[in-house]
Amino acid sequence: MTRPFNSIPEIWPPNSEVHKVIEKFEILTEEEQTEASVNHEEFLTQTITKDEKVKRLTEDNNDKFMKELMYACLNGNLGDLAMDDSMAGHEILGVYSYVYI
Repeated sequence: MTRPFNSIPEIWPPNSEVHKVIEKFEILTEEEQTEASVNHEEFLTQTITKDEKVKRLTEDNNDKFMKELMYACLNGNLGDLAMDDSMAGHEILGVYSYVYI
């Protein structure tokens, strides 16, 4: 890595640290070395699965919030639903077209 005011490159991490990591890796058995590795297809499958789970959980959270908001409107106690930073990213703006306060 070079810096604007220093023409001598700085190597990070130091060579001694790199050699220590490589030595630790080489001491491991072949099974231990490949234990956590996945091929490209497995990696993509895991990533897509996680993304789908996050989308599903986000939709579930939005649905639960909408139900809670509707019940609060029906019961007349909207004060219980204070909107704060935790609601950032929710599609709340559409709610106000249906809720008359």
